Amino acid sequence: MKAVLFAVVCFFAGAPAASASTTQITVYSYDSFMAPGGLGPDVIRIFENRSAGCRARVLPAGDAGQMIARIMLDSKRRAPGAHVAVGVDAVSWPRVRPLAAGWGGWTPRNYLRISARARLPGGIVPYDYGIHAFIADTAALRRAGIGRPGSLRDLLDARLGRNILLQDPRTSSPGMSFLLYTKAVLGNSFSAFWHSLARQWLTLGSGWSATYGLFLRGEAMLVWSYTTSEAYHEANGGGGRYKALIFAEGHPVHVEGAVWLKAPVGVVRNPEEDRCAKVFLETMISDEVQRLVPFKNWMLPALADAQLPPVFETLARPEIIPGVAAASGAEIRKITSDWLLAIEGAR
Repeated sequence: MKAVLFAVVCFFAGAPAASASTTQITVYSYDSFMAPGGLGPDVIRIFENRSAGCRARVLPAGDAGQMIARIMLDSKRRAPGAHVAVGVDAVSWPRVRPLAAGWGGWTPRNYLRISARARLPGGIVPYDYGIHAFIADTAALRRAGIGRPGSLRDLLDARLGRNILLQDPRTSSPGMSFLLYTKAVLGNSFSAFWHSLARQWLTLGSGWSATYGLFLRGEAMLVWSYTTSEAYHEANGGGGRYKALIFAEGHPVHVEGAVWLKAPVGVVRNPEEDRCAKVFLETMISDEVQRLVPFKNWMLPALADAQLPPVFETLARPEIIPGVAAASGAEIRKITSDWLLAIEGAR
């Protein structure tokens, strides 16, 4: 979702067409993966340097929800589609699982070094994770005479009206994470909360990049993001202005992973394509890439023993709410339906 970079201008990029001596694979990613200064260009460089005769063509396909829809459409149309999808999480996994290639007896190199907090269902290779939180423009809050919100209920303060940026759970992994978080915390009060919150947000963006871009332009005081967003601002001269809000209810964790996709029915792949796809997955959790995750994706690396830059060591370590992203497909559909009913007509 998100997964996450702080460039808001994205571009479509990829390797040149493969020659007769190379094998090219197609990789779908969320938009910001290949943004200037992001993690994607380095992943491609490292992948192509460490693989023998493999090349990668990366196609940004929107936020996670939009990317999954594209994968499913490829399968339905029996189009060649992608060999690998980058940005799959526990929420999107039930829809991707039927389209994922089985690992058989293969285990990606470094897979056993992945942190317990970053674990995902078998079939996904986690490469980073983040603790969700609202990021606040504390200077704007002070000017408005508003204290820092410390709970979900505080978001309903009338003075915050049209000053909260959220992502649409139907298209965005961070947006779905927030929806499931509110359901886990509020239970029977979920619908009433959302009915009121619908009057508070400025926009319900299709993805994280769009909403964070609005936040950086000063359009709102709060944005749903990650605690690590604070590290980004501090590393770039933020001077303590942008802070992660720590809520009494605890916080959900969002883990991003990469998946090897099987060929759609009727599409024939050669063994070299499968080999290159496996090398790509291993590249995502290689020491070279994991060292880059903090300052390129502004997330926490998946490997448990990866060293963090000092600016990450000072971040708050809030209480974690376990299992927020572990809802079944049926539960997610029900919660989404209840959410739509709650916000209908509220704005």
